[in-house]
Amino acid sequence: MTVRVLLAVASLALASCTTSQFTPSSAPGALRVDDAVAPVGTGATPFFGWQVNDSRPNELQSRYQVRVASSADALAADHADVWDSGEIASSEQNHIAYAGPALAADHQYFWQVRTWDKAGVPSAFSAPAAFVVGPLGNADWSGASWIRRTTNDADDYTYYRKTAELPNRPVQRATVYVTGVHTYELFVNGQRVGAGPAYQYPQYQYYNGYDITALVKPGANLFAVFNHWFGGGQGRATSARGILLKAVIHYADGSSVVVGTDGTWKQLQAPAWVLGQKSHNAGEGTGFIERIDGRKLLPQWNQPGFNDSAWAAADVIGAQPTAPWVNPPQPDYTRIVEEEIAPASVTALGNGAYLVDFGKVHAGMPRIAFTGGSPGQLVTMMGGYGLGANGRVDPRQNQN
Repeated sequence: MTVRVLLAVASLALASCTTSQFTPSSAPGALRVDDAVAPVGTGATPFFGWQVNDSRPNELQSRYQVRVASSADALAADHADVWDSGEIASSEQNHIAYAGPALAADHQYFWQVRTWDKAGVPSAFSAPAAFVVGPLGNADWSGASWIRRTTNDADDYTYYRKTAELPNRPVQRATVYVTGVHTYELFVNGQRVGAGPAYQYPQYQYYNGYDITALVKPGANLFAVFNHWFGGGQGRATSARGILLKAVIHYADGSSVVVGTDGTWKQLQAPAWVLGQKSHNAGEGTGFIERIDGRKLLPQWNQPGFNDSAWAAADVIGAQPTAPWVNPPQPDYTRIVEEEIAPASVTALGNGAYLVDFGKVHAGMPRIAFTGGSPGQLVTMMGGYGLGANGRVDPRQNQN
């Protein structure tokens, strides 16, 4: 009797081991395109990446299959109407280049992947993920032109605005592509969409893409850009001042509307920024000093309903390509992610001076609410890397 019981237990253990060995892994996760999650504005040949979802020890991916379709419904119906890689014998899980028919500019695609374990058992396909192909050639920027405020100011802060009327139809997808030299901040209907340095050597100018489906609406829609141009310097090509923006609103009925930068945009030198400031890092072209006259701030400039009737029309430089931007702008997925950092301490030094200590060096900019002062009162702020013996910012630690 004891022998039979032992044999039964051994048989169960063997069956359990055999079943576990061939249990399929879960569907892959953490899907990425060009190392970004659901990117907007990819190039013509994106690459795919994923994470194998298998908790068993010593497992590995032996094969994969990537499918790309024009809709998530097509993938749900097992119809990869754009590209199917087929079963590929490989353990690679990133930098899997798209190898199907040419992708269309300003088009959204959906993709999924499945993997095989080392025993050759496939997982289920992952949930679909999306990516949007951006402008691929100069012709894909049609409907938009480079614009600027014509000036010789070496340090140029400019507001741009455009109110566009959109039809009352269901929106399927809305995407905006934008680039600016040297930095920009973009708002749609008063909401901040994104910001960044998009500059490169001008013949390889970068652009950023954003999904603005949730921000557009029937009727009047405001597009606003804050642009800062500050010439060349170490690691920064001079290029030329200007912005280029193209928004495409796709509707459920198959129609689309383009809103692009052109001569109908309004522009104004941002009046609060006092011109003629110098860099305190002579020779590097970095560390620009901003002197801001708070009495001249226009806090509603990027909001719908703001009266811009006195603003001048933007000057049109030309359609893409136009010198110095002679090649198609290239996609850049870099996004500035900001979070608020509270100071470790705030110390009153006397005579209206305060030391704000963050405890360590951070890359950032101050946001301060001033109260109790009088109009025109000058407030000077200086950042530093460390403190001197007197407990104040040490001006000697300044990278020259």
